[in-house]
Amino acid sequence: METRTRTIKVGCSTWNIRHKEPAPCSIVHPLSLDAAQGLYRLVDAAYERRSIAVSSNLHPSGFDELMPETLASATVDRLMHHAHVCVTTGDSVRLQQATTGKGVKPLT
Repeated sequence: METRTRTIKVGCSTWNIRHKEPAPCSIVHPLSLDAAQGLYRLVDAAYERRSIAVSSNLHPSGFDELMPETLASATVDRLMHHAHVCVTTGDSVRLQQATTGKGVKPLT
């Protein structure tokens, strides 16, 4: 099986989707309109063709805080269709490590 790349361009943003390799990315909110459209196009390109994993501390109903409501609705609709949702509860391990001094240490 060969690796194929699909490039999606939205304004000044370019998203490369590799069909064999996962490509992790981080999203900081709120998104610019350009980035929101890029995220939607990324999810849409994978919709019913490829698996996509999303980790968020936001409930899907809160995605309209990240991007315009119409894009949020369409993105969440594609993400949730056929989705397996894993909800975690409890204290944040990262927060616990950070408050006890066991978190990320600066490079020296």
